[in-house]
Amino acid sequence: MKRVTFLNSNDKMGQRFSGIDWFPKLLDAGWDSRMLVGHRPASLDPRIAQTTRLNSPGVISTFRAIEIYRGKQNSLSPFGRIIEKHEFIENADILHFQVMHDLGWFKHEDIFKFAKNKPSVWTWHDAWNVTGHCIQPLDCEQFEKNCRTCPHLDWDLPIAVDRALSEKRRKSELMKQVHPSIHVSTFWMKNLVEKSPGFESAQVEVIPFGLDLDKYKRREDKDSRKKYGISESALVIGFRSTSWNVKNLDLILQTLPNLSRINTEIVVITVDQIGNLDRIFDSHSPFRLIELGWVDEPGLLDFYNCLDVLLAVSTGESFGFMPLEASAFGVSVICLKGTAIAELVSKSEPDMVISNSSDSLLTSLRILSEESETDRALRTRKILETIQKEYSLDLFVTRLTKLYNDQIEKWGKHVRQ
Repeated sequence: MKRVTFLNSNDKMGQRFSGIDWFPKLLDAGWDSRMLVGHRPASLDPRIAQTTRLNSPGVISTFRAIEIYRGKQNSLSPFGRIIEKHEFIENADILHFQVMHDLGWFKHEDIFKFAKNKPSVWTWHDAWNVTGHCIQPLDCEQFEKNCRTCPHLDWDLPIAVDRALSEKRRKSELMKQVHPSIHVSTFWMKNLVEKSPGFESAQVEVIPFGLDLDKYKRREDKDSRKKYGISESALVIGFRSTSWNVKNLDLILQTLPNLSRINTEIVVITVDQIGNLDRIFDSHSPFRLIELGWVDEPGLLDFYNCLDVLLAVSTGESFGFMPLEASAFGVSVICLKGTAIAELVSKSEPDMVISNSSDSLLTSLRILSEESETDRALRTRKILETIQKEYSLDLFVTRLTKLYNDQIEKWGKHVRQ
C-alpha cells in the first residue's frame, strides 16, 4: 500500500476537489491517504491533521496582515522545518499540494524545499502561481506584460503595495529550480500557464476532476421541486449569486429583467449570497425568485435537482465545479466562449456556449424554453453520456494514480543517477 499526503489550506471547503472525497477511491486503488491542513481541522478524522499547532488563528492572521501590507504573499511562515518532520510527510511516498496560497499559514519557498526531497504533484486550482498577486488575471493587459505594474491591487488576493513584478519573478525562479508535476483540470488552464513568461519549464498535466456519480445524479422523484413549491411546467434557472467579479454576475443582472419576453412560467433559484438581485428588482419581477443562500451538500443536491438550466457565465474560471455537478443531473449549462467551462459544455451542447452579451444569454434561455420534450430528452441524454464517459471519480482517480506512479518512477531514476 502506497501513501499520498495532501497539503491544503483547510478541510472545511472544497472537499470534492481538494482530496478528502477521493480517500475511499484512492484506497480501492491501493493508496492510503492523509491530509495536512494549515488551519485547525474541522474533522475528527485521524487521517486529517494540522500542519502544526503553532499555526493558530492569531498567528495566521498576523502573518497574513503583514504579507498584504508588504505586498509579498506567503513569505513569513517560519514553520517549514517543523512541518517537514510531521509523520504524514516523512511516511509519504508522494506529496500532493493543493490550495497553498490563501496567505499566512505556509511559506511559498517551502513548497519547493519539500518537492526537492519527495516526489510531488501540485494542483493549481487557479492562476495565482503565475500572477503577481491575484488569483485570476481576467482581461488585465499587464498580465501579458509579466505583471510589470498592477492596476488591480484590490483583486483577490489583494496587496497594499505593488510588488507584482518581483512576486511573479519570485514564483517563476522557484519553478525553474525545482519541478513538481503541475496538475491542472482544463486545457484552458494549461494554456494560461504555458503562455506565462517564466513558466516555460513547468511540467503541466491535464486531468479533469471527476464526481461520485452515485451521489451526483438526477433523481426522478419530484420532491425537490415540491420542497420549494415549484411547478413541473416551470423553466427553472439557477446560478451562484456572488459579487466576486470573476463570476460575471452583472451579465445575469442585465438579462433577468428581460425574462418577461419568454412566454413560459419562470422560477429563478440562487445559492451563495442573498440580496444581490435587490438592485434590479424591488417588489416586482417577471419571475419568482428563491434565494437559498449558502447551502450544505444535501441542499446543493436539491438545488441541482430543481434546475433546467445553470447559468455559469464566469469569465475566468479555471474549471467550474458547479457546471460539472449540474451536468451530472442532466441540467443544461450556459457558459461563455473561450472559457474553461466551455471545454465541458461544448462536448454535449455547443449551442449553449455563448458570447458575453445579454442578447446571447436571453436567446439561449428562449431556446431551452421552447424545446419539445423529445429534444429536451435528447439534450439531457448527451449531457449525461459525456459526464459518465469523461468525468467520473473512478476515471479521475485512475488518471491521478498513474501520475503519482509516474512521478515516483521519475524520482527513483533521479536519485539513482
